[in-house]
Amino acid sequence: VLDPAPGAASQGLRILRATAEAGALHLTLEGVAGREYTLIARTPRTVGEAGGAVLRRLDPGRFELRVRFDGEPGRYVRRALSLPLS
Repeated sequence: VLDPAPGAASQGLRILRATAEAGALHLTLEGVAGREYTLIARTPRTVGEAGGAVLRRLDPGRFELRVRFDGEPGRYVRRALSLPLS
């Protein structure tokens, strides 16, 4: 992670809400349109595919989630994802 220059606009991923239920993890995210962000999830459960995201199992209990944001370039866009857990 690089520190932005003083006065620079933020480009980072914003995790607005993360809620776990018995069968799913619900995420509300904001990111800059045209960019892809990577998140790492750690859980003893198996994480299932979510529409609009690419999931890869790294190790037992560790998953990489890549999320791309579409929309007007340079503007923050909000997305909601639901990842099934089993």
